[in-house]
Order: sequence, then C-alpha cells, then structure tokens
Amino acid sequence: MKQRLKHALPTAALLIVSAALIVLGAAQGQAAQVLAKAVKICLECVGIG
Repeated sequence: MKQRLKHALPTAALLIVSAALIVLGAAQGQAAQVLAKAVKICLECVGIG
C-alpha cells in the first residue's frame, strides 16, 4: 500500500500543476491563439489557405 502512495503523490501534484497552468493559459486568452494557429495550419495542409 505504501508503494501506491509513493506513486500517487507525485502524480497528483503533477495533475494539479498541469490543471493550474491550463487554467492560467486559458485566462490569458492563449486558447484562442492556439486555435487560430491550428486553423491556419489545417487550411494550409488542405490547400485552401
């Protein structure tokens, strides 16, 4: 049981930090920038843009 706890703590900490950084990026409007870049890349691949 102790072995599971040893692995669970770093995993939980990484999950919390990851979620916090995602929320921070979304709050700064970076999600819209990423989506806009993805659309441009996709359109270039298809040959429209």
